[in-house]
Amino acid sequence: MTSEKQPDEKQEIRATIYRLHRVTLILPVVIAIAFVALGIVVQNWAIVAVFAILGLAAVVTSIAIGRKR
Repeated sequence: MTSEKQPDEKQEIRATIYRLHRVTLILPVVIAIAFVALGIVVQNWAIVAVFAILGLAAVVTSIAIGRKR
């Protein structure tokens, strides 16, 4: 017999929500970094500025939503 405890359903849901929150925090930043790199490669500083601001906004929004819950 194993004495492993099965996590209850609420813990599994919380873990899933936590993973999704991490994805929503990381994904916009990765996309913004890719576009910033593209802007640097083509030397268009407008692209760099816009996507740097969007990346920061995504991080701030995700953190604020995560702390609210």
